[in-house]
Amino acid sequence: IAVSDTSDITAVRVNAADSAQVLIAMCTKMLRESPHNVPVRLRRAALYQWMGADEKALSDYNLILEDQPSCEDALLFRADIYRRQRSFRLARADYERLIQIRPNNLKACLGLAITNDESGRPREAMDQMNVIVEAWPEEALPYLVRGEMFMRRGIYPQALMDFDESIRLDPTNPDAYLSRGIYYKHRRKSSLAREDFRRAVELGADANYVYSLLRDLR
Repeated sequence: IAVSDTSDITAVRVNAADSAQVLIAMCTKMLRESPHNVPVRLRRAALYQWMGADEKALSDYNLILEDQPSCEDALLFRADIYRRQRSFRLARADYERLIQIRPNNLKACLGLAITNDESGRPREAMDQMNVIVEAWPEEALPYLVRGEMFMRRGIYPQALMDFDESIRLDPTNPDAYLSRGIYYKHRRKSSLAREDFRRAVELGADANYVYSLLRDLR
């Protein structure tokens, strides 16, 4: 876990979950002494999210936003949790608030489009993705997100074009190889699918998930 701007925290040298627990304890101690320390509360919330403790993270983000209603990180991360929890109305409100504050926040724009797609607004979502790709033509992530939307709609040639472009722009993102591999698997192009799944694992994708995709690959 990398935590910046707090020397006491970055001095810790332990691993994975143990590291997160130690860092959370340190943040908690610091917040007892300074409960309005936004950077420390943001770090604790991020650690809670990493541990899968979304409700604890939400509690921290809510406290931050009570003090600073325009805190961009808190709005973005709270919206992400709401979206994962399928609380789409709340997620949409946070993404839209953040876009009002920072219209060029790419992650907020993507989050809003994904929220709309997942909550029964497919046309609005695709229109938003087209605008995002046009506004950020050199960013890899918008092509990946739009490619996933094309896949869900069965628009396969456009999906592949977007996956290819995403990989061209950022050849180190395992998610792009996973998505293209799933595309190839769906299109019964097994050798290409295996190659993309292999590359995804090399770049850090969850091996168990990838092997589950490979098991029924013909």
